[in-house]
Amino acid sequence: MLPKSALELRIVDGKLIPTWLTEADEPFSADVLDVLRELDGRSALEANATARALLAPIARRHGFSPRVADALWTVEGRRWESRIDAPIDPELLRDVVFELAAKLPHEHAIREAAQRVGIAEDAVRLWLFADRKNRRVLVAPKEPTTAKDLVLRYNLAVAQTLLLRAMDVEATVCGDVERIATVAKREGLIASFVPLGDATRIELSGPMAILHETSKYGRGLARFVPALVATKRWSLRARIFLEAEQAAWLELDSKGPIGFAQTLPGSLDGRIARMLARVLKKTRSGLAIELDTPVLRIDDVVIVPDFALVGERGRVLVDVIPFATEEFLARKVEAARRAPLPMLLCVDARYVPPPKPNTPEDVVVLRYRGAIDPFAILTAADRVLLWSSSSMPLVPSVASSSPSSPPSASSTWVSARAPPLCP
Repeated sequence: MLPKSALELRIVDGKLIPTWLTEADEPFSADVLDVLRELDGRSALEANATARALLAPIARRHGFSPRVADALWTVEGRRWESRIDAPIDPELLRDVVFELAAKLPHEHAIREAAQRVGIAEDAVRLWLFADRKNRRVLVAPKEPTTAKDLVLRYNLAVAQTLLLRAMDVEATVCGDVERIATVAKREGLIASFVPLGDATRIELSGPMAILHETSKYGRGLARFVPALVATKRWSLRARIFLEAEQAAWLELDSKGPIGFAQTLPGSLDGRIARMLARVLKKTRSGLAIELDTPVLRIDDVVIVPDFALVGERGRVLVDVIPFATEEFLARKVEAARRAPLPMLLCVDARYVPPPKPNTPEDVVVLRYRGAIDPFAILTAADRVLLWSSSSMPLVPSVASSSPSSPPSASSTWVSARAPPLCP
């Protein structure tokens, strides 16, 4: 993403028009890269000052604002390595100097520290704060950036930065919707899917619609964009808030400036599943964790479970929801109620209203704050099974045990893999 000061924008008829770069601007990108190569080996402070001074006239010569050149340096700089240029650990050196400075005048402390560690006095001054961000040395990547690649990465960064200020986002895709849903799940996005013949409309809440952890949610939405544009045909429309009362619509599609990415989604974050697996192993509960769970599509709700708890009495799908709105959560609960398998929704308590006893919400929703207690998952999963089963209740129920203590060995389901479900 880019700092707001690096964006060059205008609004025309309610539409947001950023300064995009095209194939015709690759000579400008090439000139910028020529300057940046000269910064290799300089401190971050010196490199940034030099880049700002040299890139501004290059931008004006090509008809661009210096902001665009600054943005190109920001995008390219993310590929560079930042190293500490000191043969001695600056933190250890500071410990010696500060200890002496508490007893001696400044210059005497520097002199004594130099003698203790066996270096010159000037080296003490040079290396004392060499680990600070501005003092670190920048090293260019071994694989040089091409002018075309820098143009494309700049355009993507502009789009991602603007989406950090989005309230409503609507995308239409033609292609593998399950893959897109998997990425949305991985990033914790609030997304609904509406079939439109050969296409699918995806409605997402933007960061400005979230009350908590707006920046974290915004970064997740930004990481979702490359997976979206990797599809063959797509379009996106988002309402962007530039100031408190000023909003405009950003419109993009696969034929536009960011219709290039080939980013494939990564795997889902399995930390909770691994943590629960360790608990099950320690307690010898006999339950098993199933990571290869199906994507379920129930009307306009696509559910990508994080994992499933399986046993001979059944399987409970577990879906962790770090962000939610009231409407989105209501749709999730209804989808869980109608799902072909018992389902447990683990939702951040900040987004869940107070529980109502003997309701589907009270049964299928596990509220958590911060980390999720694995024993609470076991208790809630057993409760879901009991609620959804028309047969005799499980014996004995894990729900009878405390969420903070392991269930007894007799309250297990005995490991067994259920047949896979397909949407």
